[in-house]
Amino acid sequence: MLAVDPGGTTGWSILSVRPEALGDPKISILENITLWNHGQIDCLTDEIGGVQALVQVARAFPEAVLLLEQFVIRRFDQKEDFLSPVRITAAFDYAVREAFGACTYRQQPSEAMTTCTDARLKEWGLYERAGGMGHARDADRHGILWLRKAKDPKLGRVRRHEWWPHIYADDGGIVD
Repeated sequence: MLAVDPGGTTGWSILSVRPEALGDPKISILENITLWNHGQIDCLTDEIGGVQALVQVARAFPEAVLLLEQFVIRRFDQKEDFLSPVRITAAFDYAVREAFGACTYRQQPSEAMTTCTDARLKEWGLYERAGGMGHARDADRHGILWLRKAKDPKLGRVRRHEWWPHIYADDGGIVD
């Protein structure tokens, strides 16, 4: 999956886990991460160029679920970049739909921040302080939470099939 924290500095996180880790409650997601990479893209000086760079990340993982943090206005702000998350999300949505027919999903920032705190990211070995990677960490939070939602005992089966139909059958099992 590709999780994105859009903004002046846009964070992204690629997470891949073994499919059985999302379906079996006895198997740890964190112990079955097969790929984890993250980074940040400067969209402050060139939003369209930043979106193009983000689309290149998405192109490298064509079967990934594309998840973006949902922008919610919580304060009055007149700074020029205040609405950049809205513009970046709209441009990214359009670009990936045009480029390879992908759709995107949204998740509230508060969900990820309360579930995947810095302390938990450190405990899980998914916290990098070097390089001022705060936005990449926020994308990591969204990715981990999304994977946890896919494993949910009540809704996980339906979610896995919707998000990864090429991997999971409608009964939630792995496609042969």
